[in-house]
Amino acid sequence: MSILSTYLKRVYSRPWMILLSVAVPALIVIASNTEGGSAGLRVALIDKDQSVLSHSVAKAIELIANFVELDEEEIDRTLAEGRIQYALVLPPGLQERVLRGERARVEAHSLQGIEITGTVTSAANAVFSAAHNIAQHVNGDADAFARALALTTNGQLKVISRDALSRHRVMTRAEAASMAQLVGLVTVAMFVTTFILSLYLLEDRKSGVLYRTLAGPVSLRRYMLETNGAFFLATALQALATVGAVAIVFPQLPTSVTLMLALVLMLCALVAVSFALAIAGISGTVRRAQLLSNMVMMPMVMLGGTSWPVEIMPPLFQRVSDFTPIRWAVDAVEEVLAGSGFPDILPHFGIL
Repeated sequence: MSILSTYLKRVYSRPWMILLSVAVPALIVIASNTEGGSAGLRVALIDKDQSVLSHSVAKAIELIANFVELDEEEIDRTLAEGRIQYALVLPPGLQERVLRGERARVEAHSLQGIEITGTVTSAANAVFSAAHNIAQHVNGDADAFARALALTTNGQLKVISRDALSRHRVMTRAEAASMAQLVGLVTVAMFVTTFILSLYLLEDRKSGVLYRTLAGPVSLRRYMLETNGAFFLATALQALATVGAVAIVFPQLPTSVTLMLALVLMLCALVAVSFALAIAGISGTVRRAQLLSNMVMMPMVMLGGTSWPVEIMPPLFQRVSDFTPIRWAVDAVEEVLAGSGFPDILPHFGIL
């Protein structure tokens, strides 16, 4: 193991390599996700009723979202600007209509899909459902309605909070896609790291270190296994740092999801090592390797789904992106974080 340890020392003898290998992947994830899960959903609630019912709805939503104060006229603009993701307007006379046996009707505004806003809608509907049931038994008595609703929603809110947490043990599809893009940047860092490390092989061949090493009791197979092992360990450290950062930012993720994410990134680390060694082997010299790396890496990064979603690219580019390992790594990460099972990502593993 002397060759492996020697290469690891060479790798981490430079502080910037430690930064590239460990700190950068973790910082990419943590700095870009100061809010995690459903608690980061920004909601505007316009309460024109100011009743026991409307206050109960506000309490239910507050458990799973962050309120943003604004006027009703500002809803469209703030949605377009991304300052809020959902707005709910409770009209005047809401509680009175429910007491009369009418269905609760509210205005909902969103630019997001149901995967993002469905939790807020479910929380509000749970309160409305309880209110409708109570209204059928109090015969229009507002005081009795208020007392029963308070008792019911105190227990109901606990159910809403618990259900919201269980539903968000994995990310929504939109959250998973966003996080997958960030993790995709880490896979790019893996490819860059392994390419830099592969240059050591070319430098050793040019300086004669490789031939002097093989002149001793060291076979070419052992030399390549230990150098490859050093490259893989350095890249695997990036993968583990990324998984650790994701676990910190999203503590609600199940252990099974975290382990599958680690497996995906470990496999990506192996692909990165293979790519770097292939480029080094084909090039033969440091200068040629640098030129070939730029020619291969730039298109692979741009078409891999880390800079923008693959879905918005022209059909021809989407087809070409199918041949980039970063594309499949990003897709696999998205599937894992969205809660897909192992059979769903098995094709991604096979392609990588």
